[in-house]
Amino acid sequence: MLRILAVLSLALVLVPLTAQEKHTLRYTFRPDHVCWLEETLDMTQEVKRGEMDMKATQVTTSWAESKTSEVKDGVAAMARRYARVTAVSDMNGQESQYDSDVAGSKPSPMLAGLPEIVGKSVALRVDTLGKVVEVSADDTMKKTLEKLGSSLQEGTEMSILSLPKDPVAIGDTWTSEQKFPMGPAGAMMGKLTHKLVGVKGKVATIESKMELDMSGVKIPGATLVAEAASCAFEISLDDGVPLSARTEMVLKSAADSPMQIKMTIRNTTKQVPAPAPKKDAPKEAATGK
Repeated sequence: MLRILAVLSLALVLVPLTAQEKHTLRYTFRPDHVCWLEETLDMTQEVKRGEMDMKATQVTTSWAESKTSEVKDGVAAMARRYARVTAVSDMNGQESQYDSDVAGSKPSPMLAGLPEIVGKSVALRVDTLGKVVEVSADDTMKKTLEKLGSSLQEGTEMSILSLPKDPVAIGDTWTSEQKFPMGPAGAMMGKLTHKLVGVKGKVATIESKMELDMSGVKIPGATLVAEAASCAFEISLDDGVPLSARTEMVLKSAADSPMQIKMTIRNTTKQVPAPAPKKDAPKEAATGK
């Protein structure tokens, strides 16, 4: 009996020690690594004011080739080239569909700049903690992103998770801050609390909660507040890009606002295989000759 009690006591001591295992999370970029990223932005907006009752939906999806050209002093030089963009929108029953792979296809007026990003690249330099040291693109790309309500700097930062400086155990948290542009309405500021929920090999799973400061968002007739905001990431520590990432925000106007607004914003990113050549593409285009 005493031997059994001794074994049980030892087990009780070892359990908390095992639970305290620390993980040093760092991106270890690999030169010449190439992958494809599919990113989808799904937005729904409902507006009510007096007799006005409007609903709009918009889903845009882009496919980009991400390539790491070199790694120097722990900083990776990467480029993301946008190869295809699609958009489906519905404004009170007025539907519009766009696919950059379909000849003659045109986006809705509010997304008129989308075709401009196809074939364009964004260059960025990222360190082992996920800090975007530098990001650049041509003026056309910058202006297009601004028209679409985003920005080059913040849009790039949103796609790369900031890792903690110190080792963390499963269940530990760390924080970061992020700016979320909202076009002419201004920008939200977010404080993100990240929680490590699992590590398997070189893949880490993180869940995040966001506290949003809406004071920088100005909409006539409405004061926006955040109803819910969260993120989830599955990241490869080998190459610094998400295996999958999901962000969801639900925003609404305060109860005493003359105009009632509800916005749901979902953004998902995942790695996908390289897209196959278009079936209707000329042989020269499909082979690159």
